[in-house]
Amino acid sequence: KKHGDTTYEFRLAQGLARSLITSTRFILDQTLCQRMILRARFLLERINQATPGQEARFRLPMKELFNE
Repeated sequence: KKHGDTTYEFRLAQGLARSLITSTRFILDQTLCQRMILRARFLLERINQATPGQEARFRLPMKELFNE
């Protein structure tokens, strides 16, 4: 906010999805890997639903993302 970055959460979601996907190569627990992939897919689907030009209105779905 201090820097006037209105697309921070949108870019954060992209980075988090990428991180979740690429980190699975280091995890031996198949169940954990599947949960990480599902979270990444959920984020990517939400990112894909964002209307072009409205990235500033995107909010990370924290409750849905980390609800266990």
